[in-house]
Amino acid sequence: MATKKKLLQAAAGTAAASGGAGGLNVEDVFSTYLYEGNGSAQVIENGIELGQSGSVQFENGGSDRLSVPSSSDFALGTNDFTIEMWIKGGPQTSPYARAFVIGPTYNANSIGMIFDDPDHDQKISFYAYNVSTSRLLISTSNLDDNKWRHVAITRSSGTFRLFVNGVLEATNSSFTSSDALSTAQGLTIGHGPTTISGESFAGYISNFHVINGTALYTSNFSVPAGKITTHANTVLLTAQDATTITDASTNNFTLTASGTTQAVSGGPAGEAGGEGGLVWIKDRLTTRDHMLNDTERGADKSLSTNRTGTAFLNYGAVTSFNSNGFSIGAESAVNASGTDLTSWTFRKAPKFFDVVEFTAGASGTDSIINHNLGCDVGFVITKAVSTGSQWYCFHRDFDLANGEFIQLNSTAGSSSYDSVSFTSTQVNLGQFWTVNNSGETIIAYLFAHNDGDGEFGPDGDADIIKCGSYTGTGSAGNFIDLGFEPQWLLVKATNSNQNWEVFDNMRGTPTGGNSAELFPNTSSAERSAFEIFNFTPTGFETVTTLDETNTSGYNYIYIAIRRGTKVPESATDVFDVETYTGNATANRKFTTGFAIDTNLILERDGGLGGMGSRLIDGMHMTSSTDVSYDSLTDWIDYDYNDGFELPQTYGQSNYNGESYVTYSWQRRPNFFDVVAYTGTGSARTVSHNLGVAPEMIWVKCRSSANTPWLVYHKDLDASNPSHYYLYLNSTAGASTFDDYWNQTEPTSSVFSTKDDYQNHNNNASHTYIAYLFASVDGVSKVGSFTAGSSDTFVDCGFSSSARFVLMKRSSGTGDWFVYDSERGYAAGFNDKRLKLNTTGAETTNNNIDPTAGGFTATGNTIDAGTYIFYAIA
Repeated sequence: MATKKKLLQAAAGTAAASGGAGGLNVEDVFSTYLYEGNGSAQVIENGIELGQSGSVQFENGGSDRLSVPSSSDFALGTNDFTIEMWIKGGPQTSPYARAFVIGPTYNANSIGMIFDDPDHDQKISFYAYNVSTSRLLISTSNLDDNKWRHVAITRSSGTFRLFVNGVLEATNSSFTSSDALSTAQGLTIGHGPTTISGESFAGYISNFHVINGTALYTSNFSVPAGKITTHANTVLLTAQDATTITDASTNNFTLTASGTTQAVSGGPAGEAGGEGGLVWIKDRLTTRDHMLNDTERGADKSLSTNRTGTAFLNYGAVTSFNSNGFSIGAESAVNASGTDLTSWTFRKAPKFFDVVEFTAGASGTDSIINHNLGCDVGFVITKAVSTGSQWYCFHRDFDLANGEFIQLNSTAGSSSYDSVSFTSTQVNLGQFWTVNNSGETIIAYLFAHNDGDGEFGPDGDADIIKCGSYTGTGSAGNFIDLGFEPQWLLVKATNSNQNWEVFDNMRGTPTGGNSAELFPNTSSAERSAFEIFNFTPTGFETVTTLDETNTSGYNYIYIAIRRGTKVPESATDVFDVETYTGNATANRKFTTGFAIDTNLILERDGGLGGMGSRLIDGMHMTSSTDVSYDSLTDWIDYDYNDGFELPQTYGQSNYNGESYVTYSWQRRPNFFDVVAYTGTGSARTVSHNLGVAPEMIWVKCRSSANTPWLVYHKDLDASNPSHYYLYLNSTAGASTFDDYWNQTEPTSSVFSTKDDYQNHNNNASHTYIAYLFASVDGVSKVGSFTAGSSDTFVDCGFSSSARFVLMKRSSGTGDWFVYDSERGYAAGFNDKRLKLNTTGAETTNNNIDPTAGGFTATGNTIDAGTYIFYAIA
């Protein structure tokens, strides 16, 4: 069974962080990712860079090692040098677990590093051996197993230095023999140079770097941020990739892996290639704990928001933080076979999120959190990890001067203790932690608050996280304005004993359906029996009063994270075409490679074709004015990050033996958007998040029968296209009517309607769904062309021919023709054509030919006139 996941990501970061005018996107720093447990190790690739790209894994007690050929580059002699790496060791069976050796054996002229010192004190020992003389540099700090550390050994002007995490641990200037390693030598990583029992190292090594001729470090230093890069005197740089073991130096050494030695995903978080952050996982179907793992404490240490206990070692939960997500083991709370789980990943980024481990102040002193948000702090979660404690939380809308706080693990409302203050670089918790936890280790998760100062998205000016509050009204329609459409929402009443609740737009239905709730203060399974919130293009609004989110007079705090901001660069990342034959089998799965938001299914043998959306979980027939399929919520299951499922054994999408084609879109800025809204019956604007002015809009009424699909297209008129309209379910050419679009062109944030006519797009109290399309260079093209007696090349600006073409004669009657490369269209009479406006079967003709850059409309095969089109590369 394919891994069941769901991915919707959000945007964050600073303009400076990404270079150029644009900033990081929500997709870079936040992910809601759903997957299915399988009871064994899984790699969750959600696109979030938490850790380093890769490392090399060595197993204990065997012959595992990585061998580098003998070379004069390793003849260190009396030269200055640097050897550095990231290393994470599990329990060792020998005190002589050798991380590396340069030299023929450990007892000839050689240098090397032992992960355990000879007394088994879990220290790092570097030795330089010269026939009968050995000098050791031993780290002064004990090591916790299974935690990444940066280790560097240097020699500068004859002085050896050993650094652990940038801190000088030991020096030695007495070993100055000139004949040590004066000739060509081999290098072995993860073992001694032979298979002597007891020399094997168990664990992981990443970014192994050797420099001959330069001592990079002679005093305390900040460990390298990002992947280690080559130096002018680099002779070897390896163990940086998740799939291959190669040398990144100019020597390009061939490295030989013995035993089970292998490149693996995961590496040191934060300091080496990854940004670090938090992974929060919850089983959706079963009563199991919330599991939180962060890069500050290490992948093996879990916390549960529904428990007050200490952090516990959990080697089967999150096993590594990777450059593209994280890995999990067999722990049932995160990976029970057959269950559905959700994960929320928060990456550290200025103006979005930070993780800080700090020490509670001594009695009579304040507890200080120095952070890197660089902006207003919105919400802070703190928890003692060395002893049991409550989860104490602080919000920007609390009475911080009087120390107002609330507990994440409890239904209780807020209380007060001691004065608290937030700045852009520091949180002062006053005496809060000193009474019962003085000197103990505390973990803090800090969420930013953007208020017009966000630096995210393609223009580097978008807000992506809001931490605010509202007052319950006890009725539907209580709207909270965020200025963006949320994808993740955490809510809690502060003056009542009510649950904390988490919502996202990947579980449940974001608009007009059941809201899937999870409760951080309990281990309860997901609840999806009620409509709680609608996510709108500019915020969220209450739908019912049956839940704990809108009681009249109650105060509520929230954290809201924006829906994605990344403009697509490739059509295959956001659009997919699949053909299939119906088999009347339930839970039939299709892989697109991305999370889909809209799906159009057409029956090739003749029959109804439907357009559906994750936003409303309903389906509407493009050839019909009916609304009967709006309640067909199991038409398509969007509960995947890489495709969709047909859950039925019957229905218009999976009749046994019938042929189908399905088109899948992902909502992305500048490319495609979907908006669900309620009509007002008077002139108004409808907000959207396309980010550019839509060039084509389809609108369908969801709550009234006999209502057509209303279409706006930018090329229906040269000067005032909003004066014109088409019907998607009709062959009629373009007509004029001022009220549909209020003679107002759409903008990058809204489109307009006026007094409605026959419930088409703005009747009071009726509900609507709108699909918005735009052109993205190299990805999609909305335009028009004029067909005549000769061939007409339609230049879409693609690198190859169009995979998908929709076109309609607008200057007169004509069908809505659909072509795609999956079913086939080519030069000659073999173009396979479907029509959105009819239930007819697929036909073959010679209307268009694939042409590099777009497509060609062939002369004398289609009616002359002006055509509008929509093409995707």
